[in-house]
Amino acid sequence: MLKQLISSGATIPCLIAFWKQDNEAERVVYGKQKRPLKQYMMQAALTCMAVGAFGIAVNNFIAMTPLVHVSAGFQTANENFFGGDVLLQILASCVVVPVAEELLFRGIVLKRGAMLASEGMGIFCSAVLFGIIHMNLVQFIYAALLGALLAVIVTKTRRVSLAVLGHATANLIAILRASSGILDFSYQSTVAGIGFSVGMLVLGVGAMMVLVRYSKEFAME
Repeated sequence: MLKQLISSGATIPCLIAFWKQDNEAERVVYGKQKRPLKQYMMQAALTCMAVGAFGIAVNNFIAMTPLVHVSAGFQTANENFFGGDVLLQILASCVVVPVAEELLFRGIVLKRGAMLASEGMGIFCSAVLFGIIHMNLVQFIYAALLGALLAVIVTKTRRVSLAVLGHATANLIAILRASSGILDFSYQSTVAGIGFSVGMLVLGVGAMMVLVRYSKEFAME
């Protein structure tokens, strides 16, 4: 975890430089967006709700399959992700890593894909590449689905900072679940586990729909 913290932190200055270039190009196309605090706080709250709930649901449904037991790569990655002190995990996985990865995948890959091809292609490429870097099937599925959601959020709101916030929220929930054992019942393919997971999926999708609608209305003001 310490190595991940250091390596991710070292890439941030370079990623910011590339992101700023693309951000200037985007402003030429879309103009300078108004950023009132009230609207941003609403978008932030909806993003945390959507990504947090969606991440819980996807994690649970994957845990109910045999994939987590047959993927040696997942077991190793899981041990590394939850290795070390909880505070170190939070600093790395909820602060430094989300900034670095979102600048790269939603700040650069997504925007360049959209500029060179289409928004759909940008979303697809950023999600698939985000999944591939996790180097195992279980995390590929989880990261690709979460990455697609984050990419749509950035596409609809034009705010990479919301993707950072959503990413951090998903990672924080994962750390708290692992360290406390809370919601362990929901990993099981029981009536309670499946019902809870479906509820989280509905909540995540619902919050995402409200976010998209709210952002569209705000952009038209």
